[in-house]
Order: sequence, then structure tokens, then C-alpha cells
Amino acid sequence: MKLKYFKKKISSWKKKLFKLFRLSASSKKKFKKTKYQRHTGQHDHQPRGIRNNNPGNIRHGDNWVGMRKKQRDKSFVQFDDPRYGIRAMARILNSYERRGVVTIQQVITTWAPPTENNTSAYVSSVSRQLGVKPGTRVKKDHYPQLIAAIIQHENGHQPYSMQMIREGVNLV
Repeated sequence: MKLKYFKKKISSWKKKLFKLFRLSASSKKKFKKTKYQRHTGQHDHQPRGIRNNNPGNIRHGDNWVGMRKKQRDKSFVQFDDPRYGIRAMARILNSYERRGVVTIQQVITTWAPPTENNTSAYVSSVSRQLGVKPGTRVKKDHYPQLIAAIIQHENGHQPYSMQMIREGVNLV
């Protein structure tokens, strides 16, 4: 009963605001949540990487599979689905391996250079989450756990299931 009352109140306030500021019908759409946001509960208060479906905070530079057609974030890539962001992370890890960047220390130092990050804290955080030493070699079958640890550090929390992370890694 109370919920219905508050919904009506909010609706009437919105109408008054639109009338007061003479907002057009197209402006009203900006206040509605997208279907994806309603379905997943994703809101603007989420970290940028989660909002962008780019949990590794990958910067623009390559044309990734699964990129949104309209890129509204000037710094970081936006993906259609988190699996594509996770896929991009796995592809980057593969490229690191080809270049000889194979330990957790090397991977994180390359992923998050000291010029932009507190890399030693990042390495410690990831190593602690994985339960290994920074000098441990990363194997491909450990990518899901490593990616989960990177997501945790990049965004402050890791909202994806290991199944979803594996699905993203398997898209490579």
C-alpha cells in the first residue's frame, strides 16, 4: 500500500518537473532505466568498469569484439555484455604471455603501470586473493581466478559468477 502511494507521488513530481522545465518527451527517456539496468539491478552508483561492462578498465585503442556501437566514455571501452569485457581481459593476458610477461608481478605491473597506480599494492592484493607469491607463473587455466582478482581490485568488488568469467574466457 505504502509503495503504491510513493510511486504515485514520485510520478507526479516527475510530471511537475518536466512541466516546470518544459522538457520534451525525448528528455523524459533519459530518466528511465534501460532494460538491462532493470534486469540486472545495475545503477549509476556502480563503479565505472561495471557500468561499462569493462571490469578490467581497458582503455580505448583496439576494436574489440562486443564493443557498444556508441562509445560514450572517452577513456575506457564500453562493451555490450560483461562477458566481452572479460574476453578482452583474457586476450590481453594471452598477448602478455606471448611477450614473456608470465608472473603475477609482471602481469600486474604491465596491466597497471606504476605511473598510474600503486602497483605494489595491486600485486599484493592479487597475490593474496590467489593465495600465491608474486613471482608465481600464471597458467591459462588460472585465468578465471586471476581475472576475478583483477576485477575485484579494479572495481572494489567482483560481482560476476565464476561461471560468467569462464564463459568470457572461453570466448577467446
